[in-house]
Amino acid sequence: MANCKCGGKLVTNDPKKMKYLKCKECEAIVFKESFGTTFSNKEMKMLLEGEEIYKELKSKKGSLYSVWVYVDFDDTKKIKTNFDKESPALFECQCGGQVQDKGKLYICEKCECKLMKEVSKVTITKEQAKEIFAGKTIFIENFISKENKPFDANLGFVKPGGWAEFSFDQEINEEDLNEGEDVLFAKKEADEMFDSLNENNEDDVPDFGDIKNEEDDEDYNDLSFLTGEK
Repeated sequence: MANCKCGGKLVTNDPKKMKYLKCKECEAIVFKESFGTTFSNKEMKMLLEGEEIYKELKSKKGSLYSVWVYVDFDDTKKIKTNFDKESPALFECQCGGQVQDKGKLYICEKCECKLMKEVSKVTITKEQAKEIFAGKTIFIENFISKENKPFDANLGFVKPGGWAEFSFDQEINEEDLNEGEDVLFAKKEADEMFDSLNENNEDDVPDFGDIKNEEDDEDYNDLSFLTGEK
């Protein structure tokens, strides 16, 4: 039988659709669609059992960020984010430090090299980030400049503790990229974004409201399937 952190029984609207998972005793609840992402049945169960999970979320503006999430059993009985807890290490940097996921960017805890997850409208994969932090310069296609022009470029670190930068083959005319303004990241904007990562933006927290039209207690579905019991 699936139980909440408080010991109460976990119930849902429909085991097949599983729009939410809720405790009958303390009324803590986790919605499958929350913070712009989808939580698996296992993740919903883990959260209601009192565990924290590291999850990629999406803000109302559409930007992705990764953060620890948990259920606030003492107050709201809903999911909250924890920006204070250190993100898990992803891979090793060329300096020997550990690279961490800081929501909208990757950063080495030792040398402080930084790489945005989205660069000129191109999403940088974890595999690409791992190569860049290993000291490689990789070629990526279809960046979009400030003038809305597509371009290809190499991406890598040129100095310790800095931001990843573009480099171009000799035949690339940088004047076509708004007089070279797109050769480097918008460092000021990125720095401001980095400084604000530990701030929990209320705009990113959805208002679920009250659950309506719930079934009577005796009609709640048995969630033993979450634990493999029949």
